[in-house]
Amino acid sequence: MEEKIFDEQICYIDPLSDFGFKRVFGLDGCQEELKYMLNLFVSERFGRISEVQYLPNEVVGLDEYDRKVVFDVLCKNERNDYFVVEMQKIRQRFPIERGLAYASRLISNSITVKDKKYHIAKVCVVCLMEHPDRLALKRGEKVWFVNYKDDFGNIISDNPTFCIVELGIFAREKKVPKTEQEILAHVFNNMRKMTELPQQASGNSFFETMFRRCNYKKFSDMEKDEYKKSIWDYADVQSGMELVRDEAFQDGMEKGIEKGRAEGEARGEARGEAKSKILIARNMLSKGLDIALISEFTGLTEEEIEGLDEKSKD
Repeated sequence: MEEKIFDEQICYIDPLSDFGFKRVFGLDGCQEELKYMLNLFVSERFGRISEVQYLPNEVVGLDEYDRKVVFDVLCKNERNDYFVVEMQKIRQRFPIERGLAYASRLISNSITVKDKKYHIAKVCVVCLMEHPDRLALKRGEKVWFVNYKDDFGNIISDNPTFCIVELGIFAREKKVPKTEQEILAHVFNNMRKMTELPQQASGNSFFETMFRRCNYKKFSDMEKDEYKKSIWDYADVQSGMELVRDEAFQDGMEKGIEKGRAEGEARGEARGEAKSKILIARNMLSKGLDIALISEFTGLTEEEIEGLDEKSKD
């Protein structure tokens, strides 16, 4: 398996890997690339971004009991709006809750003691999702936003804003990518299998820089080792999740079989007991015993016994 991934035939790394994503967007000197990507997805809500400034990607809480949060990329624009960029390669149970926790930390940290009017910073959490949300997949939405709304569908607050980029839905499309969003998603999903810059991206400085930074053959030995470690760390996590899923499935199957067997036995006993009561009731009817007495003895209702008597007459 390692030879298929890391032999000398590989041309470009996976930009969605932890190593690749930080190499393209998360290092000082990548401001132009980060700005380009953000403008593709969030400019309709936040306006055109002309400048980005990287911030430390680790933020501690207000006291020792608060959980520390670590972002993939954290930056702000010229209007001091914060942007959190998170790459989600693996399905998670609480992606929005996690993003909300991250955004809330930034918002709470932006409030000063003397600020009585709550001039809080605007925060946008951009989630690049390799595995599509089921509802988004059903709707076919490739880029969608989340805000706080009331029961009537009115937005009561646009802070924080979540921008969900469904790379997995982009990948399902068979058409040739044409828009800049489509080309970027196509590169995200397929760069590791490419041997050259796609024709659609030719002449675009962003993509030329992206491909240059991800050129595996130009890596030093140390960089190659770091990339391999990033890939295998992800493979280990994925393998562990598959093991848990398989064990849970097997456990569910065994419990289902056991429950089915028990329920089957219970249904069989119940049917046998019901047939026995009917047989006894018919014998007692044939001897001319009183229906009320038969009901008390068998537990059948008088109506059920009368029905048996009618059938015997037929």
